[in-house]
Amino acid sequence: MPTYPPSVKRILRDDGAWAAALRRPNVSLVTSPISGSGRVR
Repeated sequence: MPTYPPSVKRILRDDGAWAAALRRPNVSLVTSPISGSGRVR
């Protein structure tokens, strides 16, 4: 179990610019997994 409180390691600080960027007409949020040809060697 982690010894730190939830959301402490990767806090997203946003002044609204990140969320506004997602609403732009030329932006799409892709939630599907990334598939590749294999491991990088």
